[in-house]
Amino acid sequence: MSSKGATVITTDGLIKVSDLPPLFPMAPTSAGSGSYHGQLIQYRKQILLSALKESGGNRTEAAKKLGLHRTDYVRKLRNLGKEGGSVAGEHSQEVGQV
Repeated sequence: MSSKGATVITTDGLIKVSDLPPLFPMAPTSAGSGSYHGQLIQYRKQILLSALKESGGNRTEAAKKLGLHRTDYVRKLRNLGKEGGSVAGEHSQEVGQV
């Protein structure tokens, strides 16, 4: 995950571990995702969808948050949909758009 543009505001001027977001999302629970490849797909999907949700469904902004070009971001979403299930359905539920 890219740290470009990240900002952490603290009251004492020190950044603590608790001030930072988790590096990895929770372990995937879907069947068959226990393999390295399956877990990696789930982590990538989580990162892409989280950025999309934080951007209010705006793919251009989500790509910027991750330090990607918009076309690369959209391609990654499509590829994960093919490898790891329906990405379009998941982010439409989370963000309210398709």
